[in-house]
Amino acid sequence: MKLEYENGIYKLTDYVIKQIVKKDDEDTRKMIIEYAKTRFPMKNVSIELYDEETIEEIIDLGIQEYLRRHRRI
Repeated sequence: MKLEYENGIYKLTDYVIKQIVKKDDEDTRKMIIEYAKTRFPMKNVSIELYDEETIEEIIDLGIQEYLRRHRRI
């Protein structure tokens, strides 16, 4: 996040690019990073590249956490 001051107002700006990429596809990863650098040259950019296995793990953990919390209620 970046704190900017404009017209007497502080505002937080953050650009997040989330993309699913095949696990060993370095060319696509590099293209996404280069695109972000050219599209947002002076901005605070966070790039999150996930592969399908990571996405499945995140979903499974989210489901487990939901069920754990739901059982407590």
